[in-house]
Parts: sequence; C-alpha cells; structure tokens
Amino acid sequence: ATASGSNVWAGPVFIGDSTARIGAEDGGNLTVAGNISDRGFNLPMLFRPGLGSTLILNGSSNSWGGNTTVFGTDASSRVVLGTPDAFPTNSLLLVGGNATLELNGFDQTSAGLAWATGGNTTPPMINNGGPLATLTLNPVANQNFPGDITGSINVVKAGTNVQTLAGANLGYT
Repeated sequence: ATASGSNVWAGPVFIGDSTARIGAEDGGNLTVAGNISDRGFNLPMLFRPGLGSTLILNGSSNSWGGNTTVFGTDASSRVVLGTPDAFPTNSLLLVGGNATLELNGFDQTSAGLAWATGGNTTPPMINNGGPLATLTLNPVANQNFPGDITGSINVVKAGTNVQTLAGANLGYT
C-alpha cells in the first residue's frame, strides 16, 4: 500500500516461499479481499503493517500450513480481521514487534498463541469490533503469550497442551 492511501487487493495471493510477507507502507492501508494460499506447501505467512498502517484480511478461505506471524513497528501497526477465521485454524499465531492484532468482532481459532520476539514491548491483542469475539486456542505444544488481551473476547482453551496468557489481560472471559 502506498504511504498516503488506502488500497484493496481483490485477487488471490499465492505464497511462494518461506519468506513471504504482506504489508503496508508507513501510513498506508491495505485490504486483502482475495484468498491467501500456500497451495499445500506448508509455508508460513508474515503480516507486517508499517507505522500507523492497517492491514485488513477479508478473504474467507485463507489456507497455509506454517505459522502465522503478525509483526509491526508499534501499536499503531494493526492487522485487523475482516472475516471469521481470517487466519488458518491449524496455524500457530505469533504476534511480535509491537503490532496490534484486532479481532474486530470476528472469531478466530488457532493452534496456539505465542510471541514472535523482536519488540520493545509485548504486543496487544484486542477486540474493538463491537460484538463479542471468541478466540479458540488449541496449542500444538506448550505456548506462552506475554502480550495484553483486551476487549470483549471469550478465550477458549482446547486440547491437552498448556497455553499461558501472561500479560495484563483485561476484559476477556
């Protein structure tokens, strides 16, 4: 996305290798309306909004097999869900840098929630989207998330592995 505008990518996105990323320039906004897929190659996906940028995921059938990472410069670097389960439910969700992950009133299931290191503070996960959102965590291994979880969020823990939420968790049930 350009630094001064808002852009929409409506076509499909195919992940080609393990370093793929989707982002927006500082101050820009990007909505990805098409579906994102790794075509069955189990590749990770990195979402990297710039400073003061918003990246919205509207594709309803996104699928990749590797980890999902949300990483940004500061809390004004936001990745926003535009549909339920915008990230694949089989993917470990890593949030790092100082980005904000905004559920936006949509439910998300994940194979755990962890911190992708590399910021000065631990990143927040919020729900500013009016309706109550449910975050279902079924960790594939023991996971720790030190970031804050705030807003109207139901957190459901499934499976036998441990999911630790160690931040200042305010407002979730």
